[in-house]
Amino acid sequence: MRKIVNGAFAAAKLPAFGPHAFRHMLARHGAKTSESVAELVALSQNLGHTDVLTTLRSYGQIDRDTQRRLITGERGDDVQED
Repeated sequence: MRKIVNGAFAAAKLPAFGPHAFRHMLARHGAKTSESVAELVALSQNLGHTDVLTTLRSYGQIDRDTQRRLITGERGDDVQED
């Protein structure tokens, strides 16, 4: 797997990242952009997690400012920031 991922990055003339870093990036992006519970469950299953809570605990955190905006009803440009 590492050889395939590193080969793809090399072909794209990008710095090499290990498969785990690439998986982590895809998981964070999926958690950030999921628009429904079903999409989040699909992401979790695709990652091989037996429980969607594993995905949420690992990739679903939000920062305190975003948490405050969600609770108070304030609008931000991007509710699910990194």
